Amino acid sequence: MLELFTMTRENLSIKTFRIDSLILILFASAVNLLAFPAPTQASGSATFSITPSNGYVVEGQQFSIDVLIDTAGTEVVQARAVITFDPTRVRLTNAGRNNSLFAQYPTDGQTTDNTNGVVMVTGFSQAGVDDLYATDGAPDVFVRLTFEALREGSVTFDWEYNGSDQPFKSVIMSHGSPPQNILNSKPAAVTFTIQDSGVVPEEPEVPDTAVRDYLPLYIGGLTLVGAMLIFFGGSMVVKASENVSSTKKRTVVDYD
Repeated sequence: MLELFTMTRENLSIKTFRIDSLILILFASAVNLLAFPAPTQASGSATFSITPSNGYVVEGQQFSIDVLIDTAGTEVVQARAVITFDPTRVRLTNAGRNNSLFAQYPTDGQTTDNTNGVVMVTGFSQAGVDDLYATDGAPDVFVRLTFEALREGSVTFDWEYNGSDQPFKSVIMSHGSPPQNILNSKPAAVTFTIQDSGVVPEEPEVPDTAVRDYLPLYIGGLTLVGAMLIFFGGSMVVKASENVSSTKKRTVVDYD
């Protein structure tokens, strides 16, 4: 029994040592994290988007869409937007860049191809030389594309994207060594409907929500009732006054 008790005390001592060691390790890890915090990445992720996201256009007329850029506050050295479209439905007539975002728009990074239905716009700024672009608040217009509607039907504006910095692929490259593509997913495509120029679009039907605004009726009704009360009340007051006056009158008889 004495030997068994001695072994039990030894086991307890070993367990106590292990617990103390674990606490010490956790404490040291916490101190290390506080003293040397892990590098943080910018909140959110960079995005491209097209606005409006849908719409109706008339055959033969021109319309514009805006390509928006949002770096989520991260400084970037390059942005490349590559958009495809059906050249039998629409024809690109103008690509108006926002030249204030990037220092350069290299010639070999721009394409307007109405044969294959591709438009590419690339902005670039040299780190250490140029001011780097970072979205501050709401997304900025990167480029405004103007098209002519050629033929009725649906036309989709889609993106060339595979996640890598390759020719004719959409990217947003952050400042770093080396730069990293922070456009982590393919931007959403948008679809427009081209209508025949001889067809007048119907006015959208306003749904009946069964919600009525009765406040003006209530106000009008109360005003009418108030006016009637004032009128009839005033008439009653006048009549009452006349009755009181008549009761106060006396007939005076003059006897000789």
